[in-house]
Amino acid sequence: MDGVNTMGLLMDKEKRPVLLKENQQSLLIQYQKAKGIKEEKGKLLETLPRRKVSFRHHEVPAEGYGTQKVEFKLHKLSLDRKSLYSLNWKFGKKSSWIQKGITVEQLQRLEKEWVEKAEQNRWIIPKARFGIFPAQADGDEVVFYESEKKEKELGRFNFDLCIGKGRKDKFSIGQYFHSVESGQLDAIGLQITTAGIGVEAGIKSLKDQNDSESALYLQGLSDRVAEDMAEYIHQLLRTRAGYKKENRGQRYSPGYPALTNLKGNSIIWDALGAEDLGVTLTDANEFYPPSTTAAVICFHKDASYS
Repeated sequence: MDGVNTMGLLMDKEKRPVLLKENQQSLLIQYQKAKGIKEEKGKLLETLPRRKVSFRHHEVPAEGYGTQKVEFKLHKLSLDRKSLYSLNWKFGKKSSWIQKGITVEQLQRLEKEWVEKAEQNRWIIPKARFGIFPAQADGDEVVFYESEKKEKELGRFNFDLCIGKGRKDKFSIGQYFHSVESGQLDAIGLQITTAGIGVEAGIKSLKDQNDSESALYLQGLSDRVAEDMAEYIHQLLRTRAGYKKENRGQRYSPGYPALTNLKGNSIIWDALGAEDLGVTLTDANEFYPPSTTAAVICFHKDASYS
């Protein structure tokens, strides 16, 4: 309705100038706000001290190196239902469901229905590739190798400088890996998860039938599958690395604050040989199909997002 109302105002010769002026002022305010935030961040990164990272209790994985591919049955995956219903399917917060006449039981039946449809039509086939590689920090970059002999460098991730919690310091994730200068090897985890290549064909088929609601359900389910698989594979990597009983380390996806350069997607894709998942990369280093995620895993126990 907002779009219809806006078009109506634009078609009105008397109201159009007012709308355009208000829109211009709104854009200017947003631009100035963004510019101010960027300038403030720049000053903080220039003046804040570097975080001091301790390796006293850091244990480098002694096992689990190499890559692996896995495929799952959709109905056996444990999905984050709260996020599926509220975010992916856009039903909003649970507190608003009663007002909309929606019950948890209805949403659970809807989930069961779409899991069955997606499996029967082979629209969603959850797959993943993941691995652990020897690695070291080279400044704010992390370089990883084919083997412990360091004879072949497979790639480098250029981690961004971030402002710490409370604006007390600055850091990059590269600081949580043993450095080249230290002479000690560390390890890095890489992963790609996808809902499979059939999703886009399914969505197109539903849209061609003018069934946009069903297309939304399928798209939302496929996005949820990719995200929840990422969490599962992360835990699997922890187990392979020997941290079965520890919730150790964090994962960082290209395009997000700690690792903003999307080229990281290409580096992960190449290192894992992910072409057999059916996943490809666009010229902008984004994944196709879109319901695909990739991440870098840092195993240092103190690694965080802030």
